[in-house]
Amino acid sequence: MPFSKLGLSPKVLDGVLAAGYTDPTPIQLRAIPLVLQGRDLIGAAQTGTGKTAAFALPLISRLGQRGALRALRQALHQDLGEQADGRLQEAGHAAGPDLYACFLRWLPAETGVADPGAIDATKFGAVLGDFFQALGWGRVAVTRVGSGALAFDAEQWAEADPEARAGYPSCHFSAGLLAGFMGAMVQQPVSVMEMECRSAGQSRCRFLLGSPDVLEAAYQAASEGKDYVSAI
Repeated sequence: MPFSKLGLSPKVLDGVLAAGYTDPTPIQLRAIPLVLQGRDLIGAAQTGTGKTAAFALPLISRLGQRGALRALRQALHQDLGEQADGRLQEAGHAAGPDLYACFLRWLPAETGVADPGAIDATKFGAVLGDFFQALGWGRVAVTRVGSGALAFDAEQWAEADPEARAGYPSCHFSAGLLAGFMGAMVQQPVSVMEMECRSAGQSRCRFLLGSPDVLEAAYQAASEGKDYVSAI
């Protein structure tokens, strides 16, 4: 059975096909339909058989649905407690390259440009905003902050839950996802930290992207009640 018959969302399927894959491995064939249904799953297979994609592809397909993403976060917190935040970030990071594959397929169809590096720098943020909105995550505005960071701002981000009343930024899956996505784009590790979050009662979600040193400086300033933008 080909990938096209497994029920993946059109955007995700386009990315898979653009990467040159047409037929799933055995673990993917069995796991993807179950994950799409929201079923609990434990799978085992040899290294190199596509276990990460077996989890990540259906997860990306479903997580454009705000309810599905919030339900995942709540379920993990119930089962894992404080460990859930790290697991969510790890899962998001693992899914990032697959999301980037979707972006590569979406890009020429929507902009006529096949290479992300060829996008006009003044239009790059708008292109990313259109992409994430098309997937159901919410529109993102991309701006430079300080001398060494980019900010991804979203007023209606899918993972955020304004009713959660969290005591701190909590879009952990998204932070990992953006790190994996941008890392795949620039072909080097990218660090991401959420500085503002609608789940914590703020008006937007803001993700800072930069080097570990830059993000550490921002975190230290924010934890001391200072303006983190001035610190970077």
